Amino acid sequence: MHVQRIHYWKVFMMGLAVTGGVLFIASIGDTSKNRIDVELAVIEEFHHTSESEDVARTSSQSLAIAQLHSCPTCLGRDLCTEISQGFITVSMFGEERATGTEYQGMLKGEEQLAVFSPSPDMWYAWDKSVCKNSSQWVGCLVGEAAKNSFLYRSKGDAPFLRKMYTYSEKKEPPALTACATRKLATTLQQAFDENRDGTVTMEEKAVLLTTIGVSPGIAALRFGSQAGLSNLPRYIGACGRLVLSEGSLLSLDQFVDRDWDTRAELARQVLTLVNSLVSMEGWVMVVWNLGWDNFSVTKTGQVVLSNLDMLTPIDRAILVGPPEEERPVCNQECFKDFQKEVFMLTPRGQPGRGCGTALLYVDIMYSAVCASVFSNTESKRGLLHSSPDELTQIVRECGVEEGKGGRWQAVDDLMEYLAGDLDESDDTTLPGDANNAEEDEYDGDYQDEINKSTKTEISKDGKGNTNDDDDDNIEVSEEDDDAGENFSDNESS
Repeated sequence: MHVQRIHYWKVFMMGLAVTGGVLFIASIGDTSKNRIDVELAVIEEFHHTSESEDVARTSSQSLAIAQLHSCPTCLGRDLCTEISQGFITVSMFGEERATGTEYQGMLKGEEQLAVFSPSPDMWYAWDKSVCKNSSQWVGCLVGEAAKNSFLYRSKGDAPFLRKMYTYSEKKEPPALTACATRKLATTLQQAFDENRDGTVTMEEKAVLLTTIGVSPGIAALRFGSQAGLSNLPRYIGACGRLVLSEGSLLSLDQFVDRDWDTRAELARQVLTLVNSLVSMEGWVMVVWNLGWDNFSVTKTGQVVLSNLDMLTPIDRAILVGPPEEERPVCNQECFKDFQKEVFMLTPRGQPGRGCGTALLYVDIMYSAVCASVFSNTESKRGLLHSSPDELTQIVRECGVEEGKGGRWQAVDDLMEYLAGDLDESDDTTLPGDANNAEEDEYDGDYQDEINKSTKTEISKDGKGNTNDDDDDNIEVSEEDDDAGENFSDNESS
């Protein structure tokens, strides 16, 4: 495949700008037909699930599996009152998953919730580390031991978050803290500040560190909500070693047998979601090994990002501009090398070397989606199965790049194709005034995205002075953040 030779940075920024434009333009017009199709599919599946709902536990039984006595070595306790008073109920049986057990919950018998309990093995390893660090035997009362362990003694700053995995004898940091910076640490503190008083207590810090250590996906969900990441399941709260989030979600693969319009709409939403991870204000979010398990559909037909165990937030302040020469073709082995550099061991808890070069490799997520979700594999059909040959070729180039810049071009082509295909299948026309109103609504957002891309490219081309200014801004920003970096010290000296 022949691709015109231009600077890779410009390929990336042009691709991102066009991608954003296509997404916003695709949103204009009447998409209710597609959404109704998806919504009906969800309602049908949800009705089937409700019929098989198991018996709920009593409040005492629910509190028993929450293990409140373990707090603050737990996930929080802001919802314990609601559970004890019966406003929230938990099912008797749950579904075993790789990282724990998921139960069904109900709020006032009406709204379905997801109740997650991390696996006993994860809790055993974490409790062991807390007991050992507090100079007690394995099996100690971790609720008491926490006060004499790293859960209270540590600052909880970025270097500690990056190296905390060593306490539980893991080989590498969790994805959430692989690129830990002062900004990430501060955002996590804000996410775990339960009473929103601007001060994180020792107990709140212990809950934060425990959540990262035992269930980084839950910590990432709370972080994402605080950082402004959209298209996430709603975080509801926690009680002891149970955490509650939005329920009635269906995995994306349950729609693989639906009609083409429904599948095309879902695929468009998946691409929009991935684009939001790349173009977030202040952050670049990388989700490793994106697959079916990472996408769920709400009962209103919206695709959300689920299973956040492998989410790595990267502060844009540490990103470096790509080299003048365009990046060579990058596929599986190339992406593995990038991942190793992100998760590499560092002596003082600084971010891995790969964190700063993330802009060169963010297409790893598009590649994974196209290869494992959109395309047919040996184990299952893809979301875009039975597609026209032209679209199949575009998806193939997106999954496995053949020429420099080929994947970004394929992503643009794929978005345009799906948007155009959905428009052609739409038989209804909105009144002119309504169309103009929606155009006005999205025009500002689209222009902002273009401006942001243009500014980034200018800062790259401007070399010397621009880089110096950026460094100054980063230093000032870090000084301003000093007050929020450390947790309040309420322990006795």
